[in-house]
Amino acid sequence: MSPASAATTTASPLSFKATLLDENSNLIFEGGERIRVRVDVVNTGAQTVQNMAVQLTGPPALIAQFPATTLSTGTMEAGSSKSLEFVATLPQSLSPQQAEFQVSLAHGTGQPTSPPQKLLATVRSTGITTDDVDQIPAPTTGGQRTSDYLLSIGLSSYREQPIGARKYAALDAEMVATYFQSLGGLPKHNVRLLQDWSALRPDIEEALLDWLPSKITQDSLVTVYFAGQAVVSPTGDTFLIPYDGSLGSPTRLYPFKDLEAALERLKARQVLFIFDGSVLKNGAKVAAPKWTGLTGKVLHLVGTTGFGKSLESDTLRHGLFTYYLLRGLRGEADLNRNGEVTIGEVTDFVNRKVPAAARTTFKQEQQPQILPALRAQDKNLDVILTKPPTIPATSKP
Repeated sequence: MSPASAATTTASPLSFKATLLDENSNLIFEGGERIRVRVDVVNTGAQTVQNMAVQLTGPPALIAQFPATTLSTGTMEAGSSKSLEFVATLPQSLSPQQAEFQVSLAHGTGQPTSPPQKLLATVRSTGITTDDVDQIPAPTTGGQRTSDYLLSIGLSSYREQPIGARKYAALDAEMVATYFQSLGGLPKHNVRLLQDWSALRPDIEEALLDWLPSKITQDSLVTVYFAGQAVVSPTGDTFLIPYDGSLGSPTRLYPFKDLEAALERLKARQVLFIFDGSVLKNGAKVAAPKWTGLTGKVLHLVGTTGFGKSLESDTLRHGLFTYYLLRGLRGEADLNRNGEVTIGEVTDFVNRKVPAAARTTFKQEQQPQILPALRAQDKNLDVILTKPPTIPATSKP
């Protein structure tokens, strides 16, 4: 990424440098793009410094997208350094403008210690209308489903740069979480969202081994969504790649068999695992990825078959599979128009839409799969995922 940065000297023992980063390194912000403001802080003095914070300000419409605009520097020993990051995903609809962000260093009381640094960028409209999946649906009128839970994981970047990132994975995970709250009736505290550096292997393990087992009941529907990369080893084992993963170190990958075992142990009514991403080969001769466990208790809705890349669309600004998953969840999959979208209906919808869109738009093949294969009499087909209050038109491909 190409940074736009500015340096400053301050009266405080702390000095800092702020850097503005966007996904395609052109410092032109577009709807749906993920942006970061990195601040590198150094204690150049001879004493330990405490009770200091970095503050970010900017245009209200953009600054509102940042979950936090003040970050504490914590305790900084003499000569130490620290990097902090403000992160946001921009909304799809943006007004063209010149945006100026300001970064300042302040005492805990909020009093600045020096003039702020200014970071400039251009905001450009994408021309994409928001009458699609990025327009947040109206909340369902069917009441909250307090026994159901969602773990949504999206990795648009990795600590090790050689691991290819999926551009829209973090946004996809966020939108899935939003849909399950808005249309699925899940309370906010029933949803765990892990994105990029919050999706370390220990974070994923904690959610699967501590958070979910302590919350669910025998009536629970548990959904785990993962957008990112997976890899198959020479031994034929499949691994999910967390943010801190390494292709050269299996201990830093997350074995799918461990995830499967954790999900199979859950005493829930139904468990659904959804994967949208690429499956890599770690070796020349590698068996096909294994997506099922021993009991067949967990349903797996996988965005692609075998190896290769699950497609992403710069026009839709989503993974192709997740884009149609969201369209299905918001009501287009509800073929019988009873106001309920079930697992069976979503499976049928993505199986019809994704292959056709892949061939038409990308001239490539992509075929989702459901494992184990569903049969017409399976009760899993009727498990309800969302209850859209209105059914959108289905005139689009």
